[in-house]
Amino acid sequence: MNTRDFLFAIAGTLALLTLGYVGLFRWQFGAPIAAEYWVKDVMELKQQLGKRPTGPKFLLVGGSSGLWGFRSDRLEHTLGVPVVNLCLHAGLEFDTHARNALALLRPGDGVLLQIEYGFFNRDRYDKPKSWITNQVMTWFPEYYRDLSPVRKAVMIRSIEPGRVLAGVIARVWSDAIYAQHPRRRAGPVSVSFEDGSRLHLPAGHDSERSRNLDSRGDLATIEEHPDLPDDIQYAIKRLRKRHDLPASMRAFLGEARRRDVRVYFTFPPTLKVETSDFDAPKIRAAVDLLRRLLEAEGVVVLGDPAEFQYPPELFSNTSYHLNRKGREIHTTRVADALTRALSAEREPPYPHP
Repeated sequence: MNTRDFLFAIAGTLALLTLGYVGLFRWQFGAPIAAEYWVKDVMELKQQLGKRPTGPKFLLVGGSSGLWGFRSDRLEHTLGVPVVNLCLHAGLEFDTHARNALALLRPGDGVLLQIEYGFFNRDRYDKPKSWITNQVMTWFPEYYRDLSPVRKAVMIRSIEPGRVLAGVIARVWSDAIYAQHPRRRAGPVSVSFEDGSRLHLPAGHDSERSRNLDSRGDLATIEEHPDLPDDIQYAIKRLRKRHDLPASMRAFLGEARRRDVRVYFTFPPTLKVETSDFDAPKIRAAVDLLRRLLEAEGVVVLGDPAEFQYPPELFSNTSYHLNRKGREIHTTRVADALTRALSAEREPPYPHP
């Protein structure tokens, strides 16, 4: 065999191995591996809640800082229209939050974005976190389906081969796993309410987080945690001075304008600690640039990040999750900022009190 034939043989073997690996990767999608299935349940349930209002409505969109941080009934009083909390998990990409909102938005609706700071540090071609890849391979295959070929390749390369092998084994033994963990079987959830406010799930949906929603999508109860983790990370110090918004956010804002949907942005609640000093020159410059980029897209930016900083005693189990008292205070501040914004508009979109 000459050198040329040898190189072609190596290239052909590598191509076959790659195709085989990608085939196994795709085949094991939906394997009943341990994952956060409650996020799937909550996502589906909130879509159903968002379809309930028949007229103009206002959607809250973002990660878990909004899931823990809002009293939608209070914001509803401020706005005078139904409010639905679509906030889910900061580990999800903005594409997912945008798709969930756009499935519900109609002309005359409104949106309040509360996006965690880490999102603005991400690049679309960054290696995805293992959290999101695990959800994609268990219950969220449509996320992978909608990626560009380059981003699909980035995701495949980021996943340890051992995780793919575990998925293949779980797919082969899926019946035995489903017998022990019935919630891992794919299937829709349906929403009903026992007393008009507290969510009731059918048998088999055993996640307490899925059950812990009220009729507006807020958490019905919030656990109190006396101690926060030591590793408080907001990525505020690493907030990049972007010269443009992420493509997924620009696409969402463009579609919102096309549908005549008003978009507001509020900064997420953060711990008031030394490492999150919004007056530091580099952080202030980055935040000011973010404000200008959002306003250039027609977004109404509410307040300043420092207005939404709170002491540790107002937080629950993480440095983005407020406790019950913190939620009350944060909702009041956001409602006040919304009131000021609406009062400043010549033609307020909502007949607020």
